Amino acid sequence: MSQKTPFGRYMYAIGGNANGARRAGIRVRRVRLLVFMLSGALASIGALVAVSNLGAADTTLGGGTLLLEAIAAAVIGGVSLFGGRGTVWAAVFGSLVIAASRTASTSPAARRPSSTWSRASSSWWR
Repeated sequence: MSQKTPFGRYMYAIGGNANGARRAGIRVRRVRLLVFMLSGALASIGALVAVSNLGAADTTLGGGTLLLEAIAAAVIGGVSLFGGRGTVWAAVFGSLVIAASRTASTSPAARRPSSTWSRASSSWWR
């Protein structure tokens, strides 16, 4: 949708240079309004999925580092923070990298020191 349709190309054009897109004949205000409406609808669907998964709703549900991780996933995927560059698949790849690093850092094997390390450290401190 982001590269094959006129709406997707308009989003890229507006993200890259809103004045240039306006001069090219794109209705910038209309496209921005539609993008914000689409973003809100997708966020509400995501919230419904999260609430149904947890079985409860809470005002601090998306708190913590969720926003930071979302921005980091986009940047790792190669999406420009200034707009006009990047693909949806690159952002998905970035989110997979973030999820893999979070899983690796919270796994029980990452918290438990290996027996080789504990033997080496215990012989060092004797």
